Amino acid sequence: MKWCRFQIGAQVSHGIVEDDAVIEVACSQFDEHSVTRTTHRLDRVKLLAPVIPPILYAAGGGPTGRAACRGDRAEGQREWQRTDRTLFRAKNCDTFKPFGPWIVTGLDPRQLRIVVRHNGTVWEDFSSADQIWDTATWIHEMSKTTTLHPGDVLWMGTEGADGDMVPGDVIEVEISGIGTLRNPIVAET
Repeated sequence: MKWCRFQIGAQVSHGIVEDDAVIEVACSQFDEHSVTRTTHRLDRVKLLAPVIPPILYAAGGGPTGRAACRGDRAEGQREWQRTDRTLFRAKNCDTFKPFGPWIVTGLDPRQLRIVVRHNGTVWEDFSSADQIWDTATWIHEMSKTTTLHPGDVLWMGTEGADGDMVPGDVIEVEISGIGTLRNPIVAET
């Protein structure tokens, strides 16, 4: 099942995507809900982030800890990740966490293919089975010290370090069984 959040005019609703249509539901995917008889064409709605997460957790490996003196520009890439022991700034800035356009249920999180493209060029192509932390283990470990709630989002990260991005670039993240999320890089105004 594909759950979405969408907008028509000023109205924001939840829905279930079936082929080229969105069927409105009363309430959200985390509450008891009922399917309505209201249907919209998918190309006539504006898809929004499928949830507004109370908390978004982003996993990531630690910094490289490699010393640099008078480094060149290439060595300066991902400076926030190298200087932040926790990767907090690099993973949690406003607009750095796009996701969606829907939530798909019934998938095995250990069997997904993830492809990351930069302007159409593949940066990464890997299986979720090869990730350092599998989803079940990460949720188990987190829940020992953190209460997780419906709507919280957990980002599992990618296989490696991506390159630099500049305004005008387009980043695509494709996950088998879910679809492709396409985002343009724009300069802050």
